[in-house]
Amino acid sequence: MIKAIIFDLDGVLVDTKKIHFEALNKALKKFNYKEIKFEDHVKIFDGLPTNEKLKILNKKNKLPKKNFSKINKFKQKITSDILKKRIKKNLELINIFKKLYKNYKIAVATNAVNSTLKICLEKLGISKYVHYKLSNEDINVAKPNPEIYLRIFIKFGIYPSEALILEDSHYGREAAISSGAKLLPIKKIEEL
Repeated sequence: MIKAIIFDLDGVLVDTKKIHFEALNKALKKFNYKEIKFEDHVKIFDGLPTNEKLKILNKKNKLPKKNFSKINKFKQKITSDILKKRIKKNLELINIFKKLYKNYKIAVATNAVNSTLKICLEKLGISKYVHYKLSNEDINVAKPNPEIYLRIFIKFGIYPSEALILEDSHYGREAAISSGAKLLPIKKIEEL
């Protein structure tokens, strides 16, 4: 029996693929590094925290590690600015969360940073219908590691088989499957 529903953020609750792509490229450009193609962002980087994206770029393009912090901070600032402008209250999503909140524990688990998570939940209007939320800053190892989900199971006092996880990215799905929970793969945000 399902007792908890766990939502990924990016690609499930909000369409942020282009936002993260745009913000990362602006940050790379500011520090005079080669920008990435959207196709690469979707195939290689989608669902990963910014630092993981930078590690991949370090291996491929010799992006120096000494600049990771500056690039990451600038990328997060741009992301926050864009999210505040583009994310709007979603009445359909609010109604879904209101109904689910009555019968299930609701969590949001994301590889995004806390500020992105907070902005999105508040702008969408669903923050008060979420029992628990975790970002990549609240865990030791990001998805595809299942740690983020295991922490939610412990918090809610449930077995993995009592959780349903909604994920869109390859890395998120891998984490969900590894956690032992049930997975509902999301291909497009409209499927929710």
